[in-house]
Amino acid sequence: MIPTIRTDVVVVDSSFLYALANPGDVHHKAAAAFALKDSRPQIIPDVVLTEALFLVGRFVSHHAMTRFFKSVAYSSARFEAVTQSDLQRAHAIMEQYADARLDFVDCCLFALAEKFNLRCVCTFDRSDFSFYKPTHCDYLELLPD
Repeated sequence: MIPTIRTDVVVVDSSFLYALANPGDVHHKAAAAFALKDSRPQIIPDVVLTEALFLVGRFVSHHAMTRFFKSVAYSSARFEAVTQSDLQRAHAIMEQYADARLDFVDCCLFALAEKFNLRCVCTFDRSDFSFYKPTHCDYLELLPD
């Protein structure tokens, strides 16, 4: 049986979260506008949240990081822990795309998108996400447009 590809849920990347939290980021306005208009449930992998909070704390400020952390902690987003089988799939993806030098967090996000049959990804990392070929669908739809 062919799994149903889900477009009613969005998986979120750290580049989107960072842009949302950083008013000085070139993608901040697009991230904020998308966050206001898109009402689909969001899945945030635990490794994505960790990376985004680290980046905001390091490149914006500790205050911005704690403020953003609070907004995320009390949001309706679903947080998804990366399991050992997800790590194994992420490692396989990293090996498959060795020449592209994909990072750990992106590979975990790809693994979770496959696991939950998700097509839609909130990201501004167009380079890594546009050439990746998922096993569960023809391509990942990168949001915001």
